[in-house]
Amino acid sequence: MSADCRSECLYCAMPLSKRHEHDHFPIPYRAGGTDTHCVCMNCHDLKDRMAGHPRRASHALGGR
Repeated sequence: MSADCRSECLYCAMPLSKRHEHDHFPIPYRAGGTDTHCVCMNCHDLKDRMAGHPRRASHALGGR
């Protein structure tokens, strides 16, 4: 697993706090993904809640 931890969230570009999460992206863990990126807890939660709606999730996360 690799974590691309920068000073900002991959999705919203807000500064990361010490409490952040590692998101499996672009391939979800359940689909065999191993690459992870550091994201804020809010974006990670939103992405997980929108998992059944990939277009809505992409739009909600700024289309990145």
